[in-house]
Amino acid sequence: MLFPYLFFIPGIISICEFIVFLFQGKKPMKGPLGFILDTINIIGFPALYASVNIPYMSQTVFMIPPFFQFTTLVVTLCIISYFLIRYFSHYLPTVVQIIALCLVGIGIFLNMAMLFREYNIFSFFHVPIILLFIIQIVEKSNSLIKT
Repeated sequence: MLFPYLFFIPGIISICEFIVFLFQGKKPMKGPLGFILDTINIIGFPALYASVNIPYMSQTVFMIPPFFQFTTLVVTLCIISYFLIRYFSHYLPTVVQIIALCLVGIGIFLNMAMLFREYNIFSFFHVPIILLFIIQIVEKSNSLIKT
């Protein structure tokens, strides 16, 4: 009976991580544990959602058949941009970092739209993604301003 609640643990950890970020100004979980948490929240839960839920049955305009392929492409680009900014930003030129930050911002918009249009248990999993994207935008914007 406890097994379904285990799926919420990474999301709750990310929410707590965001609260700590608000007070300290930097992401507390780094290294392999932070990478695993990011991967579960940003890749694992959307993949679980895509495998369990039929995408065409979603109520959001982004998931109806004319826009589904484009939305999937944009979501994939947002995920790639997040991981590029998070783990390879020192190897990227400033222009590429700014483009990746813009894509992460689009990811926030898409997740907010899906969060407010869906009324099922999977709506919770948009919150950690939004918070992780916000953390990245704030951290990388600050580092770009300092350089």
